[in-house]
Amino acid sequence: MRPFAVLYLKEFKDNLNTVALLWVATFAIGLYAISQQAEAGIWVSILAASPYMGVLILPFLLAQSFASEIKAQTNYQLLALPIARWQVGLSKVAVVVTAGSGIWLFTTGAIHWLAIGFDESDMTFLQGSKLQGIDIWVLSGLGYHAFALLLLGIACVMEGAKQYIKKRRRLLGLGVFVACFWVYFKFTGELSIDLGDLGVYSLESEFLHSDEPMQAPIAGLLYTGVMGIGFIAIGLGLYDRFAEVD
Repeated sequence: MRPFAVLYLKEFKDNLNTVALLWVATFAIGLYAISQQAEAGIWVSILAASPYMGVLILPFLLAQSFASEIKAQTNYQLLALPIARWQVGLSKVAVVVTAGSGIWLFTTGAIHWLAIGFDESDMTFLQGSKLQGIDIWVLSGLGYHAFALLLLGIACVMEGAKQYIKKRRRLLGLGVFVACFWVYFKFTGELSIDLGDLGVYSLESEFLHSDEPMQAPIAGLLYTGVMGIGFIAIGLGLYDRFAEVD
């Protein structure tokens, strides 16, 4: 794992400015939302949650990481290293996941802070429900990272396919994008099976003064995350097999 750690640190250093910008912007939005809680009420949570949309940026960061190596011609050195080439691609994925996890961490921290600060007059739309912080962290973490893995997996397949077919890469990328989403939705109903206790999450929050424990279905999120990991594996496999110095 030592070569991978070196590659990870190298990638993180190369993308430090971008990662730092995303984290600082997310933290600033959360801090501003918290400062406006008394004036804006519950609507400030929408502002605090807005950085979650940053998950849509992650596949572009991954694609840019691959493209920058070619532009700077540092791919010569990377592909010449006596290590498996999939580790090069995995290090890039890991750095982007780190960036995305930081966005989720700062955003969810702000939302949690806001949630515990609302009084009953702010929470009338919940009709007496009482939110628990652990539910906010677990459900947002599952949803955010499952979707992030899916998008990064598709981006990985696109980059791997570009290594296999050198011509008309933009058209190829579009075709791979459509194909991956077709596969994802094709098997959504068939593979999102009943997972028993693994497919539900028991909420700690109290809803509508009910004494009955509430459960949230998470089988779809688990399926999304697994599909994302599968796409990442396919993309890295293609990169490992066909990556060459252009």
